[in-house]
Amino acid sequence: MLGLALYVYEYLLHVGAQKAAQTFLSEIRWEKNITLGEPPGFLHSWWCVFWDLYCAAPERRDTCEHSSEAKAFHDYGFVNSGYGVNGIAHVSPMLPFLSKDTSYHV
Repeated sequence: MLGLALYVYEYLLHVGAQKAAQTFLSEIRWEKNITLGEPPGFLHSWWCVFWDLYCAAPERRDTCEHSSEAKAFHDYGFVNSGYGVNGIAHVSPMLPFLSKDTSYHV
């Protein structure tokens, strides 16, 4: 929870809301020094990626502006492929074990 609070504080500073940022810190009773990341900050960067992917979903792409990379992310099945962002397959105890020939039958 404190991580999110620090990202909110960082965002407020990067958008020029110094008074709001100081008020926010006092409301969460934060007393330690904070090192800020580079602008625009993590929260803003995360939101931009999320929104781009959200808008590129097949059911929204005709009404929302999105990048070609976000469209490709959906079009090539990466979202539901079972692979993580780093390309490593997710291991789930709910999936049946693969046989030695590594084929998977549904």
